[in-house]
Amino acid sequence: MLFIGDVHGEIEKYYKIIEGYNESIQVGDVGLGFAGVELDLPDGHKFIRGNHDDPDKCRSNKSYLGDWGYIEENDLFFISGAYSIDQHLRTPGVSWWSEEELSYQTLKQLIDIVPETKPRIIVSHDCPTHLQEQFFGFTPKTNRTGSALSCIFEKYQPSIWIFGHHHVNYSTVVNGTRFICLDSLCSMVIDV
Repeated sequence: MLFIGDVHGEIEKYYKIIEGYNESIQVGDVGLGFAGVELDLPDGHKFIRGNHDDPDKCRSNKSYLGDWGYIEENDLFFISGAYSIDQHLRTPGVSWWSEEELSYQTLKQLIDIVPETKPRIIVSHDCPTHLQEQFFGFTPKTNRTGSALSCIFEKYQPSIWIFGHHHVNYSTVVNGTRFICLDSLCSMVIDV
């Protein structure tokens, strides 16, 4: 299956990336909700939302996987949403949405649900907070999404964890899990 990094409204480039593929998952920050951004994907192509996506516009799009869930045939668990470190520079309802992260209650439930499900692959927009200094050389501001992802990883280590959000290509193995960060508009085929 093809996995694609942040799109940030560059929909025509996104369409070109998926040409010739029957299925794909985009890891968030399509740009839905920003002025002029519309998305009509062919069947088999799906996305989760990032922090730069209007949750309501995503939920009304036929290709949105959902806020979270498990795809049994791919042994894949997905978790939408993330925290915007630059939200103070953005306009509510135009370039920032207060529901950018899943609720505290939902994330708390996922800390138990994901380890019980035992997926081979996790796809999220962000990665566990406690690993970001190791991955990217900075200590992020504590946020509920990254903290919940850290709790999930402490309880369960999937074979592969794919994410975007940080706008770099990066791959490393931690405790047997291959973490793959996809840069904006970068893609990778992974056997599912």
